[in-house]
Amino acid sequence: MLRFVVSTFTAIFFSLLAAVPAKADSFPLYFATGQITLTGNNTCIPSPCKEIINVSFNISFLDKIQIITGPPGFPPIVITTPYWPFVSNFVSTWSGPIGTFTTTGFDRFISDQQNIYTFSNPLGDAIDLHIVTGVDVGTRQPPTVLPPGASADLWACTSSPCIESILQPGSSGQIGIRRALPTQITVTELPEPSILAFLGFGIAGIGAVQWRMRTKR
Repeated sequence: MLRFVVSTFTAIFFSLLAAVPAKADSFPLYFATGQITLTGNNTCIPSPCKEIINVSFNISFLDKIQIITGPPGFPPIVITTPYWPFVSNFVSTWSGPIGTFTTTGFDRFISDQQNIYTFSNPLGDAIDLHIVTGVDVGTRQPPTVLPPGASADLWACTSSPCIESILQPGSSGQIGIRRALPTQITVTELPEPSILAFLGFGIAGIGAVQWRMRTKR
């Protein structure tokens, strides 16, 4: 009898799982990971100098709420912009002649017109990451699938290691460089939290029934 219950429960569980929609009402969460290569001059052995920057981060789409304070006696104006790209859990790992660092970035909205997320190492050298979000700026409609990919450029090179290996030894640091960098970013969609919870409850239920079968033998 219990064996029949387990079989029936399993069949119902996977039948319901197949019926769960691929997307919930909320926009899905994406995970991006990749590598940026910063190539410099020929002072390194072997040459040229190369700083490898591995990055990982999440992309989601939230309602951005802006509160504009009005003149005295008037209530503030609240502006809500739907589906605004939001970057979170940003981590960059640098290795090469500039140094070896692991840094975390701020969780923040990014402009979906410029798509710029700036991050830096502890020395102050900075990279602009241009993330492809796919949001229609005119209609504020989210993309059905987030396009993979991104581009990056060197924005600031002000530390001595960066100047010596990436620019020219003895030169001054630079800001606003905008040197394009080879970038490879892969974007994948993360499972819906509701689906994960559903899976957890289902597996727990099957396990409980099987445990009860063993204890009654």
